[in-house]
Parts: sequence; structure tokens; C-alpha cells
Amino acid sequence: MENTFEPLEEGRVWYIAYGSNMSTSAFQVLRNCTPKRAVVVHVPQYVLSFNVKGVAYKEPCWSSIIKLNENATEEEKRDLWESSCPGLPYEGKLPPSLIAVAYDLSLDDFTKKVVWTEAGFSYQDLSCAYATVDVDCRVLEPQELSSSSQVYTENSIWNLDLEEPIETTKSQFNEMVAKAKEDNNPEIEKVASVILGILDKGERPIPPSPLKCTKQGQKSFLSKGFTHLKGKALIAVPTAVEKNLWPSERYLAKIRNGANENGLPDAYKHHLHSLQFFQIRSWKKFLMSGALLKQVEVVWAKLSQTIAQSAKDGKQLPKEFAKEMDDLQKSINAKEPVLCQYIGSGWRTDD
Repeated sequence: MENTFEPLEEGRVWYIAYGSNMSTSAFQVLRNCTPKRAVVVHVPQYVLSFNVKGVAYKEPCWSSIIKLNENATEEEKRDLWESSCPGLPYEGKLPPSLIAVAYDLSLDDFTKKVVWTEAGFSYQDLSCAYATVDVDCRVLEPQELSSSSQVYTENSIWNLDLEEPIETTKSQFNEMVAKAKEDNNPEIEKVASVILGILDKGERPIPPSPLKCTKQGQKSFLSKGFTHLKGKALIAVPTAVEKNLWPSERYLAKIRNGANENGLPDAYKHHLHSLQFFQIRSWKKFLMSGALLKQVEVVWAKLSQTIAQSAKDGKQLPKEFAKEMDDLQKSINAKEPVLCQYIGSGWRTDD
């Protein structure tokens, strides 16, 4: 069957989300993006990777994509595996090709909220710099999707009745922020605080049910006679990448959660659940890395407060925050080679 590509109306773009942006809380709340449609796609020419260096001992890496080379040498295959499959032994084969969520976005949303982050600065302002790449995607058949599910605690946000009066909803989210602080759960606290900022302006932050991929949505797309779409994805620039990095448990959980929410195929979800995450397994490593990261926590707490306030005021954060965070990240990472000799790697779990 010949590939047929859906033409998008002017001023819109298919954004291909493969990492934490598959998660509804990350994409539709924190980034405040409102996609018109969402479908699950196969991107056969790329694989998911974890090769963008983050913060040692805390968030060792971020995700990206790498182009597949079917004629790769054995050494190139091994390098690709180590960049894409943290903690899994190399078995002489290529990683599975990319399955992702395609969001139908306005060009304005894509430019200001994806290429430019929700914090108001561009990825190009950071060491973990990304560029955009055009990709051809096959839209999956409805039967290829698994049943969607919600398994992580951040989804408690969607269990609240957002049709209640705004004051009632604000009370619910205030309780959620207080509970998140008590449980030391910064992920819930950040999301709930952003929503509170929107509620304080008398606006509804999100629909009662955030947009997710469904078998009916896949069927609706394919019923028009189109099988493929042309999208835009973020890809790390060469200077930002490094192999053999392991994601944090928090970050990998967000990706798995997005896959569950949107019903990605079972085989791909199984692959995501087989990946290993960074862990600190000794008290010495826990205490010494904790002391190093104290300065990060202070700045990140300040950043989270400013994000919440900016949401209330309807403003973006200044670029100076990007530079402050980037300089701090470089400072932490510069100490890792010395610390590694005493407490182990800050990029992957030690044996």
C-alpha cells in the first residue's frame, strides 16, 4: 500500500513527543500546550536515546533520538545500544525503533512552548541543546495500541473534579501542594502549583480529561485515507551528547507513564520497563552526593517558586534563569570525575 501523508492546515505542525512530553501532566499542564489531536506513531528511522548529559547524581541525562543506520558496523551498533538501552547488556542487535505521540499543535505553541521551554528560554540557551528535525511517521492501526492505564501518583491530579467551582478546586489543589511538601514529592508540588497559579486568575487550567491517544483517534485519522504524517521532533546537537548515561527514576517514570496513558504497544512499553535507572546504593554515596547537590536544591526551589509566581502573573521566566541553572549544572558536573574516585559514578548505577 502506498504511503499517503495528511496535509496539515497552514499554521499547524505535528510535534513528535517521545520522552516526558508524552505525559499529559508534563505537556498539557507544565507546558500549557493544547493539542488539537494526538495519535501514536512509528518512526522507523530513529530510536529513543538517553544521551544528553544532565546533572550528575541527580538527573544524569535527558532523552533524545538517534538516526538508525541499518548498515552500522558492530562497534557502531554497540555505541547505539549503550546510548539507547541503559543498563541492558548488548546482544549484537539494534534497539527497537521509535514509537512516539504525535501532537497536532499550532505553530505558535510549537515555537514558544516546545522549542522554547515553558520557562521562557530556548534549548539553545542550555548545554543540553536541541535542534529540530523533520521525520516521516506511520500512524499505528487501532489494534496495535494497548489499553491505556494510569499508574503513577502524578495522575491523582486528573482524579479531581475540575468542574467544581473554582474556589473549591483551588482548595483541592492547595491540599495537594501541602501533601506533596509533606511527602517530599516535588513533581506533584510543581504541577499543582502551576495549576493554582492559573486558578488564581479565575481561569480553568485544563479540561476534566486531558487529550490522550485512543484507538478511536487512530481510526478517525486513518479513515480519511491517510497512513502517514510528517512531523517535527527535537534532537540533541552533537556537542550535547554522550553515551552510557542512565536516566533518573523520576524521569524514566514520566516516560513510562506517558506510554501507559497513550496506549503505546505492549512490546514497546515492555522495552521501556526493562531499561535501568540511576540509583545510589551506598550511604557514603548518598551523603557525599547529597552535600554536593544542596546548592542545586536551593536554586531549583527558587526556580519552582518563580515558575509558580510567573504562572499567576501570566509571564515567562527571564533567560537569566537558564544561565544560572546551566552554570550550576556545569559546576556540579565538573566535580564528578573527582567524586567518582571516592563514591562512584554520577551518571550510572555502580555494580
